[in-house]
Amino acid sequence: MSYMEDGEIEISQGKQETVVKILVRFAAKHMHVIDTLAPATDPEHLFVIDLSQTRYLDSSGLGFLLRLREQVKGTAKNLVVRGASLEMRTLLESAQFNRLFRIE
Repeated sequence: MSYMEDGEIEISQGKQETVVKILVRFAAKHMHVIDTLAPATDPEHLFVIDLSQTRYLDSSGLGFLLRLREQVKGTAKNLVVRGASLEMRTLLESAQFNRLFRIE
């Protein structure tokens, strides 16, 4: 499955991993996108949040990550944040998201 919302969020779901790519900036209007994701039946299935092209993440973006975690019943083992800039990585770590997600 592949899905794109306003050219700002892209989701590709495969057998072994689901990638949620936030392009440029997250907006609160994108929260409903989470409802399109289903929990994995395989505990090894990875949910990857790709922030490599994200330039801005605020509290609604952090809320999106928490809601995503809840929706897919994820753990720090199968939830991965990739490509976060130093600024975003600092934000995630200061909010202790490194306890909920694996940050790479």
